[in-house]
Amino acid sequence: MSGGLPVAICSTGDGRGGTWGGDGTILFSPQFRAGLSRVPASGGEPIPVTRLDETTQSSHRWPQLLPDGSHFLYLGISHDRSKSENDALYWASLDGRENRMLMRSGANAIYGSGHLLYLSDTNLVTQRFDPARGELRGEPVTVASDVEYDRSTWRATFTVSDTGILVYHPGGGSAGTTLRWVDPTGKQTGVVGEPDLYRDVRISPDGKRLAVTRGDPSDIWIYDLIRGVSTRFTFNQGANEFLPTWSPDGRRVAFTSDRSGRGAIYLNESGGGAEEELLQQSDEPQRITDWSANGRFILYELGEPSKKRVELWALPMSGDRKPFLVIPGSSTDVSGRFSPDGAWVAYNSDEAGPFQVYVTRFAPPSPASRRSPASVGKWQVSSRGGVLPMWRGDGRELFFLGLDNQLMAVTVQGRGDGVEFGAVRPLFAANFPPVGVPYDVSRDGKKFIIYAGQEATAAPLTLVLHWYAELAR
Repeated sequence: MSGGLPVAICSTGDGRGGTWGGDGTILFSPQFRAGLSRVPASGGEPIPVTRLDETTQSSHRWPQLLPDGSHFLYLGISHDRSKSENDALYWASLDGRENRMLMRSGANAIYGSGHLLYLSDTNLVTQRFDPARGELRGEPVTVASDVEYDRSTWRATFTVSDTGILVYHPGGGSAGTTLRWVDPTGKQTGVVGEPDLYRDVRISPDGKRLAVTRGDPSDIWIYDLIRGVSTRFTFNQGANEFLPTWSPDGRRVAFTSDRSGRGAIYLNESGGGAEEELLQQSDEPQRITDWSANGRFILYELGEPSKKRVELWALPMSGDRKPFLVIPGSSTDVSGRFSPDGAWVAYNSDEAGPFQVYVTRFAPPSPASRRSPASVGKWQVSSRGGVLPMWRGDGRELFFLGLDNQLMAVTVQGRGDGVEFGAVRPLFAANFPPVGVPYDVSRDGKKFIIYAGQEATAAPLTLVLHWYAELAR
């Protein structure tokens, strides 16, 4: 707390919460779709503690180690909203001998001062709790009402200390995001639609429409930016449809759906009404990332992030449509994007530690030449970490999101069989949520559409001292 150099404990990905025990054990979520792992605070290789039953749940998150140091709380949820009846709070032991459901729930819980605090509707309630036995006692009592809840991460915004301090954020019951136009300095120049739960923004090739993931369960909506109206594009109730991706002519939209449980890629006319076409399906998780400007290829991720083997594949849109490997699997996320001329692919990888942005040549295999991805070379773009790269329309500038939540830019120049990059420069910081693809850029690089958390100027954090003393009264 007094400052100093940060200490690397272990390599991890985009997790959801961690907890530090008195004996130096750190229990944490290594990925947003994974079980929990433990690691010594002195550093080391993480060891799995909980394992997912993917028929019912896809994530264990928001753990809290209990005072005895051997038991903990966590939330188990499913990203497939048709399985939301399996969302629950659990009490478990580090040795794996005990793992018991406490209650059905879709939000985190915290133990403090002999009580369990958890969300019920929009109310923060408390109930007496024996942390060594994992037993709730007595009746629940409301501590605070109208507590903010982030549906995108299944987390209520509150925390308690061992000394009886409670902090929570009032917020109308649900934390949302807003769609905003900003310039390269981050200055807001306009808004799109009303506040909601947004993800995965994508500007149409002609700049006149915007496709965006919206809601929970999520569907895809298309906004007409000229007329200021929105149209729902997908209607699969109970499933999540996300990552809309425009065809180069803007007539079609490809997207990912978890209606099959693992993620499949579908295609439909952007005006809706036509019958959806299934493009790609696999027994492994997959997510569409881009469509080449010449219309010939679709990029998609394939693999399990929790096992750090996500690969980048390309699907030809003609011929036998046989996919081929672009980036081998040694990362937890790749987020590939074609350059406008189709010659390069920008992507991110944590294969060497923190996420960095790379560029590689796109070399589709041919009958005469079967070049492996390793033979085409790669160039590292970022130096201090980065994710979610995107190209300017002329291919001479690359944008990406820094690990400090700043949007970054770097100039690009082709040199024969390679590329050269200028100095990385920050553009602006924003309150980007930790899910989805939170920005897109216009073809000329002068406008950005972002979704960001609403400013909390009207509702500051509330701090309560000795909150449990009120229960005695």
